[in-house]
Amino acid sequence: CSWWTKTSRYAGNNTSRPRSTHHYIDRLEAIAVRLQQVLVENVEAAELLERHAGDPDVVLYLDPPYLDSVRRNDGRDGQGYALDANTPDDHRRWAEALTDARAAVFISGYPSGLYDELYDGWYQTSTSVRTDLGNRGARTEVVWSNRPIAPQRLAL
Repeated sequence: CSWWTKTSRYAGNNTSRPRSTHHYIDRLEAIAVRLQQVLVENVEAAELLERHAGDPDVVLYLDPPYLDSVRRNDGRDGQGYALDANTPDDHRRWAEALTDARAAVFISGYPSGLYDELYDGWYQTSTSVRTDLGNRGARTEVVWSNRPIAPQRLAL
């Protein structure tokens, strides 16, 4: 859910973020319990991978910046990110660091030829999702993993 969204963004239409998020309240306790064993780090990806990828008891969930080739113009002058390490070389460097990872790795993103190349042989599952730009319809989101994926286990 998008707790960061400004309600003014929805002015003039029939959607209200506070009204649309009320159904998450009943799920907050389950989310809080689950997050008790989660470490969220805000560090450069290479540092994180160096520190944790060798540990077989670690699960890494990575949500890298979307490749320019799969982004949609989001109405924010084509940018939308204050910091954006997003060259194909960045993605190649991260994939190289993950090649021999002993940790369980899950990476989410949109389908791309580059990811087909970088994560060839990895397990993957896809689903149709609504983006925050819901007026543009559904998109396909993919999760790649170096472990078998049980789709029913991916839902919170």
